[in-house]
Amino acid sequence: MTAGGAAAGPTQQDHIEQAAHNESLALSLAATPHTDWAVTALFYAALHLLDAYTTPQGRLKSHQKRIGFVYRSPDFSSVASHYRELLDRSQDARYDCERFNPTFVLNLIQSDFEPFKQQARKLLGI
Repeated sequence: MTAGGAAAGPTQQDHIEQAAHNESLALSLAATPHTDWAVTALFYAALHLLDAYTTPQGRLKSHQKRIGFVYRSPDFSSVASHYRELLDRSQDARYDCERFNPTFVLNLIQSDFEPFKQQARKLLGI
């Protein structure tokens, strides 16, 4: 969605595109001194994939509602711990000023982001 977009909120496609945008940023920052932003962007890529899935049913407007949804949803419960790990590490970066070594970020991508992304993409049919 561009500035000045419709008041109805982002579409499912908007969320899918934002997820790809955030993932691209995370990958570009993974081996730089800005790994805190890489981890944050990675979490927000996952968040937008989740929001793409939930958009037709109604928007989840808080991290607490999203995390509750992934644990309760039969579609996401198998990857809920991955989403939680991404959320926790992004909060470490955002609120505790934590920096991560590039190996940790690459491992986070492989062990947590990729399984969550694959499940979300499967559910979205993309």
